[in-house]
Amino acid sequence: MMLFSFLIVILFVIVVAFVYFIPTMIAFHKKRKNKEVIFLANALVGWTAVGWVLVFLWSLFDGEKILAPSNNAAELEKFFELKERGVITEEEFETKKKELLS
Repeated sequence: MMLFSFLIVILFVIVVAFVYFIPTMIAFHKKRKNKEVIFLANALVGWTAVGWVLVFLWSLFDGEKILAPSNNAAELEKFFELKERGVITEEEFETKKKELLS
């Protein structure tokens, strides 16, 4: 009976450790450039519910992609120049403009 209880406790610890370090596993799987920092944050503040959720979200979303400004204005300018030089038609420019602005 004591061995069974010991095995249950060991299994519980393994499952909790697995769940606790899910953000770290995601960061390493997605090859985030700051995966080591995510690991440290997970280890140090992951024990709080808010800390774990923040580290989890950090591991899911690449901050550069979220914080990067939209480059639609530069693309629109490029297409405008192509239209002015006669490389693309007015219709092609308007189509691209609608795609970029929607």
